[in-house]
Amino acid sequence: MLFAFRLWQTTGCKHFAGFYFNPISIKINVEEQRNLDVGTDIYLSKFFHNKISSGFYQIARSYVYTFNPRYILEIIGPLGLTLALISFSKIIKNPKSVYTLVCAAVVLSSLLLILPIDPKKTFYINAICWFIFSICSAHTFSGSKRKLILFCILLVISFWYFAFSWQEKAICNEIFFN
Repeated sequence: MLFAFRLWQTTGCKHFAGFYFNPISIKINVEEQRNLDVGTDIYLSKFFHNKISSGFYQIARSYVYTFNPRYILEIIGPLGLTLALISFSKIIKNPKSVYTLVCAAVVLSSLLLILPIDPKKTFYINAICWFIFSICSAHTFSGSKRKLILFCILLVISFWYFAFSWQEKAICNEIFFN
C-alpha cells in the first residue's frame, strides 16, 4: 500500500528527470580537458582526452547516478531502502539465490534509465523492479516481536517521508497536482 501511495504521488509529475547523458557534453568535456593541458603536446593531450574515454565516463556517470541512495530513497523510502540493503546482503551471502535474479532486473531497469527513451516509462519500470527487490526480504522482519516493531517503525517513517517529500526532487523536475 505504501508503494502504491508513492506511485500515486508520481502521477503529478509533469517532467520526469532523465538520467541519459547529453552527447554534446562529451565534446564539451573533451575540449575543456584539452584546454587545461597547458604546455603539453597537443597530440599527447588528444590521446588522453578523447571522445571515446569521455563518452565512457559520461555514460558510466549517468548509470552510477541511478544507484544514488537519495534517488532510491525517493522511490522506495526508508523501509524499502532497508529491505533492499538486506536483499543485497543476502546476495553476498548466497550469490545463487533468487535475489540475484531480481537484482539483475534492477540493474537492467537502471540501464533503461540512461537510454534516451521516455523517462516516465523507464522510471515506472525501475521503480517496480526496486519495489520487488526490496519486498523479497520483507520476511526477515517476521518471527520476533522486536523485528515486527522495527518494521512498523520503519513503515511509519516511510509514510512520513513520502508525505513530506511529495515534491520528489530526485525523480521529478516539475510536479503539479490538479
